[in-house]
Amino acid sequence: MKNIYKVKDSQTKKIYTIDELRKLSDEDEILHRLVCINCGCPMTFTHDSASRRAFLKTWNRQNHDQNCNNYYDREERKVLYETGQIQNGRLNTAALNSRLKRMDRLLNEPKNSIKFTNNSAARKRNKHSVSEVTTDNTKRDSVTRISPTTDPSIAVIENGAHAHVRMDYRFIGTIGRKLIGRTIVIGGILEAVTIGKGLDPHVSFQVKYNGKDFLIRLRPDVFQRQVGFLNRIKSLRNILLVMDQKPILSAVVEIQSSTRGIVEAVLLDENALHINAQALGVYITLH
Repeated sequence: MKNIYKVKDSQTKKIYTIDELRKLSDEDEILHRLVCINCGCPMTFTHDSASRRAFLKTWNRQNHDQNCNNYYDREERKVLYETGQIQNGRLNTAALNSRLKRMDRLLNEPKNSIKFTNNSAARKRNKHSVSEVTTDNTKRDSVTRISPTTDPSIAVIENGAHAHVRMDYRFIGTIGRKLIGRTIVIGGILEAVTIGKGLDPHVSFQVKYNGKDFLIRLRPDVFQRQVGFLNRIKSLRNILLVMDQKPILSAVVEIQSSTRGIVEAVLLDENALHINAQALGVYITLH
């Protein structure tokens, strides 16, 4: 894999080096807007740790344009999966809940007013501590990268690694084909619930934000795995029919391409869903 030393802010077009990014906190919005300076491929930055120096990398399951100097062969990424350097891992209930809570805040608070606390307390405590001096020859433990998912067929991420899994947070209207194959957190206003007929009914949520519509589809087998989920969905639909002000929805979903080539989100787990910042069962009980 190629080392990348500079990136661009997709909004301001300013170019940053790794040393300049080191000075930004984990909560800085700039870190959520980084792209390749050549082709605009989404990039992510990770600060220094005891095991590894700060680095830039391409988002999981993304690649640069073939003409870009940073383009890498997908066979190379496949080797990383085969050797265990990249692993798929399912987020547990606590990890899902923390991601949903963050999206709830993003949807409810004015822009830039949210005070994120991930690692900030630890950073302040250790601000004046002496850290190990690292060089290119410093030995470090190997780090396994986690590609997050909610797929029930994938093993749960162990050993507290959930905290190190970076995820993308998107409002409805900002989800495009570049996100296909990724697990992301999305949010918007839940306008309607559609339930088809049959033993394995096709259920979908119509979600809206800033005038943009998007469909979240529920995979039918989720109702076989999670008892009572379908009944709770039916109750939610009935509540929506009599509500004037529609609730806010946050969900951790898999972005896929439908058989017609349309980008869609698929929900695989009831625990990956919040309605008005509450678990579905709690929301229904209160209404």
